[in-house]
Amino acid sequence: MQNKVADNETLHNAELDAVSFKSNFPMNLLHNSHVVQVFVIHNRKLRPVEYNGPTPPTMVPNCVTSHLKSFEYRQYQDSADERGFIAYVLQGGLVLKTVTIHVESDFDQSTKDDIIRKLSAIPKGSTICHNMMIATLL
Repeated sequence: MQNKVADNETLHNAELDAVSFKSNFPMNLLHNSHVVQVFVIHNRKLRPVEYNGPTPPTMVPNCVTSHLKSFEYRQYQDSADERGFIAYVLQGGLVLKTVTIHVESDFDQSTKDDIIRKLSAIPKGSTICHNMMIATLL
């Protein structure tokens, strides 16, 4: 069975409660939701889930470059897929004002510090994003 993200012309706020993070799904969601301004992902990592939807287009969608103002990622666990998606949003989000990333609490402090350093070094496409917060959960 193939999963499909429907086109949505009017979705302004999107919250994705993911049981397992695979970047193809939120990338397809952004490509098909043309005016999303606020996007929140809560990564629960409860069980591995396969996403058999289409491979997202390589171009950054208009909603990310022209509309996305706020992005939040909860339960960040530092997988390569998560890092790639965060970089995709930060680099392509030309009008981002606020970015909040909550790092998973199970990491030791040294690992959390390393994650924060790596995320902070990702180049940002937005010149108006003055509020990037990377928080560690307790």
